[in-house]
Amino acid sequence: MFNYEYPPLGGGGGVATRSLAEALVQQGHEVWVITSAYASLPREETACGVNIVRVLVWGRHALHTASLRSLLTYPLPALWAGWRLHRRQRFDVIHSWFVVPSAVAAVPCAWLARTPHCLTLVGGDLYEPCKATSPHRYWLLRKLVRWLCLRANALTAISRDTRTRAMQYFAIPAPRVHVIPLGFTPTPLPDATRAACGLRDGVFYLITIGRVIRRKRHVDIVRALTQLPDTIQLLLIGDGPEITRVRAFAEELGVADRVRWLGAVAEQDKYRYLSCADVFVLASEHEGFGIVLQEAMYAGLPIITTCDGGQADVVQPGRNALIVPVGDPRAIAAAVLHIHDDSAVRMQMSRNNRADICQQYSDVIAQRYVGVYRLSQRQA
Repeated sequence: MFNYEYPPLGGGGGVATRSLAEALVQQGHEVWVITSAYASLPREETACGVNIVRVLVWGRHALHTASLRSLLTYPLPALWAGWRLHRRQRFDVIHSWFVVPSAVAAVPCAWLARTPHCLTLVGGDLYEPCKATSPHRYWLLRKLVRWLCLRANALTAISRDTRTRAMQYFAIPAPRVHVIPLGFTPTPLPDATRAACGLRDGVFYLITIGRVIRRKRHVDIVRALTQLPDTIQLLLIGDGPEITRVRAFAEELGVADRVRWLGAVAEQDKYRYLSCADVFVLASEHEGFGIVLQEAMYAGLPIITTCDGGQADVVQPGRNALIVPVGDPRAIAAAVLHIHDDSAVRMQMSRNNRADICQQYSDVIAQRYVGVYRLSQRQA
């Protein structure tokens, strides 16, 4: 597998790659991942059965955010590492996550190795409405993305929305794209109490998780707090380039003391906070999929979310989530009050989420990918 990000680097795309890789290992397959080096992370290691190779890139300065320079300098060393590995291992399938930059390395590697190539479209590699560098905005990038996609023996998208963007902006024929959702890996939920997490009884806690970037629209959740009682507060897990602006905005509105600024936390701590919260809120302008929704479902939380993007493949309005328009803090506040005031709705959504997430477990998704790998071999 080629992915320029792999945990602890990056966001949802890296987490999804790890979930699939580990599920495939558990089903008896051998998996190698070629990703970016960072700081003191080992250049090669085996973690949970997955063999990880990290290649040197230039300009990677943060765990959760890739710089343009690091993206541009990933393909060549990744191609070289993949070719050397193939000569030793003789891989059956090459699988890349993200068209740019991962497939830029994977396509020539597959050609040199005469090995079938499966390419997964993750969303941000096609369409990022808040990024000036989004590929859909530029003629040359659209041509490059289309060319790389059409070189793949099998093409998958993480959501129906991502497939639609591939058709709309890059003229990829719909029948070529198999929609396979991101897999979720269940882990035992930790024992957690509010006291142990430093939270107060009698407070109704909203929680949101994600990189603090403009597209996530954390400011809308902060503004919604101004329309809610003081006993409703927010747990904000995540860090990113917009964190200073969001904190300043909360200070300006007078609600900064009602936000717990938790930053990036360990996986177990994340689930401790999820277990102690009351409602999960996602205000994103667009999501390719929304792994955080799966995490909230697993913890049994009711969900309030926008639905411009892949979220529609994860939640069902009214069954396990309330849907709000993008950029509408009043709608967020109204949805919070609805769930806050109706314990029956909270309990029913919680039960539905715990049941529905089982259909998205990684072992189920891995089996679907094995089918696509076999298809790519037939079409090579």
